[in-house]
Amino acid sequence: MAIVSNNTYSRVDDVSSKLGVIALSAAFKPRRSPFRLIASHFSLLPAEIAVVGDQLFTDILGGNRCGMYTILVKPMSKQEIISTKVMRVAEKIFLRNLI
Repeated sequence: MAIVSNNTYSRVDDVSSKLGVIALSAAFKPRRSPFRLIASHFSLLPAEIAVVGDQLFTDILGGNRCGMYTILVKPMSKQEIISTKVMRVAEKIFLRNLI
């Protein structure tokens, strides 16, 4: 297991240390490079990796761009920065139009 986050090093390191897993911070998802770096670290093919995330346009899009299996989950917290709140509105519109 690994954490790939767009958040700062200090916040990501705190969580990854508690969980005992490796982490990449400031990943600039949905770029492919952080996902590929994790795949390389574990010597896995993209098809052998599952990406679990709560943001459609960062986590899920990034994993899909690399050919990884993706799982969209509901956010755990209601506290989010304004840019994430804006993206949540776009996600809802996009997902509503899929059905």
